[in-house]
Amino acid sequence: MAHVRKCLSSAMLLTALLSQPLHAALTDEELEAARSAVLEGFDPKRLGSGYAALVSFAVSPQISTASFRPDAGSDGIDDPELDVYRIPLRFVFGDDDGSPRPFVQGVLAYQDLYAKLDPGFGESIESDWETYGLMINGGWEFPVNEHLVLLPTLSLGYGRLENSADYSGLISETVLRPAFKGILFDWETDAVVYGAALGVDYRRRVGSFDTELLASLSRNRIETFNESSEYIEFESGVTAFDVEFNAAHATGLSLGRHPLDWVLLLGHTRFYGSNRDALGFSHFSEAGLALQLSPRPGGHRNDVWRLGLKTIFGDDVDGWSLVFSHDF
Repeated sequence: MAHVRKCLSSAMLLTALLSQPLHAALTDEELEAARSAVLEGFDPKRLGSGYAALVSFAVSPQISTASFRPDAGSDGIDDPELDVYRIPLRFVFGDDDGSPRPFVQGVLAYQDLYAKLDPGFGESIESDWETYGLMINGGWEFPVNEHLVLLPTLSLGYGRLENSADYSGLISETVLRPAFKGILFDWETDAVVYGAALGVDYRRRVGSFDTELLASLSRNRIETFNESSEYIEFESGVTAFDVEFNAAHATGLSLGRHPLDWVLLLGHTRFYGSNRDALGFSHFSEAGLALQLSPRPGGHRNDVWRLGLKTIFGDDVDGWSLVFSHDF
């Protein structure tokens, strides 16, 4: 949301400067002056870090489906929404015999950030940042002992980020639309995403609960290509730390020889670096419940189906997450 707030500041500045009644489109000289004012009001390279955070967050494998409501932090931004839809699949190769095993994980994602901006004087701008992405992660499971596994991972992916804006009001239509086009709004770009992560998977039986502690520190690099405008070309990095604690308890029921468990879900995600709050929040926590089909007797420990619901909360964000996952 940091880049959204910057867009609003530029919109309010232009609206204030050009608040007299307008009856015709801008002349070429006026349009050039307006676009120069927009460019002077913000640094396109800095906005790029926010766009990079959007792409990186879209292809993150941690959440299947979620809806975030960031704190707008400004009276001029109404009810921003960040909706994420992901299909993650993970395959582990080899036998579960305590030896290192390769794995591959794919994430197909769609994400939409919506914000309504109110520059004043009865004007408004509704904008969407849509992201389409595909990420492939590959790595190895390295068992340390019967409980702890290390998970080094390399990632490579593709993202497409598109922005569109709807304007309402005379000044917005005649001044802001042509001034912002291709700079703040109404542009598209492709991006390559690559990075690395180190994760840990710790599982232990505690009383009648099967517990697991999952943690990952990741660093992704995002670089654009095929940009529709020179002003949205960017290269930036995103660092994130995720930790998740789950505790499963048997229900006494089974389905297809898979024991049915209920699961307590707890998690926390935190971003680091100069663009850590580019999404409008630098961290968030999760808590919820799920039903789980655990591995059949003698089966692969990763043969798990899980369906649940979590609430998302933090200092600058709230929302919910639908959990649906299957490991092989």
